Amino acid sequence: MSDAAEPLEPVEAPPEDVAAAEAFPASDAGGDPEEPGEPEEPGEPEHPGEPEERRYPSTLGGLLYLFMLGGAATGVLVAWAGDWRAGVRLLSLSLLFGAGSRLLVPSHQAGMLRVRHQLVDVALLVAVAAILFVLVGSIPD
Repeated sequence: MSDAAEPLEPVEAPPEDVAAAEAFPASDAGGDPEEPGEPEEPGEPEHPGEPEERRYPSTLGGLLYLFMLGGAATGVLVAWAGDWRAGVRLLSLSLLFGAGSRLLVPSHQAGMLRVRHQLVDVALLVAVAAILFVLVGSIPD
């Protein structure tokens, strides 16, 4: 008797899931591209004749974010124009306004103010505003 090992035959992969194969059949080259299971084109309006109505900004938080951004930009411009202390204070106040807005506006309406968890957003905005405000008062002329 010989103990020579017989060569192993390659194992074939099991067939694909039958349910998945039926749900997503392979498309033919000459098939109809507008089959009922095909997704619609992105950006295609539901009613082609009607323009899509959109509000800008679409949330209350988005509007408040724009106010905060405008105040911050004004602070940077004031600092650039020469009175850097007043500009940085205005920037700091804008960040505090953003923190208060994020705290008071519900999360589903926070828009651009919502980046992380509510308390993390508020804590970071207050911390940066406080640091800027303290630095403005502590840097000598």
